[in-house]
Amino acid sequence: MKRAFWIIEAVAVVAAVVLAGCPASKQAAESTAPAMTPSAASAAKASAEGQLPKGVKKLAGDQKPDFTAKGVDGKDVKPADYAGKILVIDFWATWCSACCEKLLEYQPMAEKYKDKGVQFLVISRDNDPATARGWAKEKNVTIPMAMFNDQIQSVFFPGQEAITIPQARILDATGAWRYSMTSDAHVSDVEDAINALLAEKK
Repeated sequence: MKRAFWIIEAVAVVAAVVLAGCPASKQAAESTAPAMTPSAASAAKASAEGQLPKGVKKLAGDQKPDFTAKGVDGKDVKPADYAGKILVIDFWATWCSACCEKLLEYQPMAEKYKDKGVQFLVISRDNDPATARGWAKEKNVTIPMAMFNDQIQSVFFPGQEAITIPQARILDATGAWRYSMTSDAHVSDVEDAINALLAEKK
């Protein structure tokens, strides 16, 4: 009986960890498994039913976030630098395996859409820009990178002390905030949002 209870308890703990995504710090990540995305079948079902996939929130577009971040190259980065373009902002860290996997998928997507008025910007939660820069060089990721700061937190995560990553935010060509995506969202959900915003420009 005790053995059966132990097995049930262990399964519950693993399930909770899998659903949580990567935590807000490297220290917490060392004891937490990376997130697992929902199945393609569940995403397709949600789409067929006219619902947004799990982890995807569509916004009214009445906010135009403004912030200044320090790029891993030392230069300032702000949304105004991408005026007139759809901007995909991804929050990640090198210690978050789920984040790194998504970045490797974003790289070819960034190449695919760069001539269509779409840009990607990834915001690192690492403590040292050299860490993020080194990972990108090793993995041949050329997407622009900047570092997380208090201003970004107040703009995109107000009142949140702990931030689960990866997450994404998408601004349309006017700079309006149109989509928020949690760690439950797929990379394909980002691409769907991009195409929806591109269709609005036609």
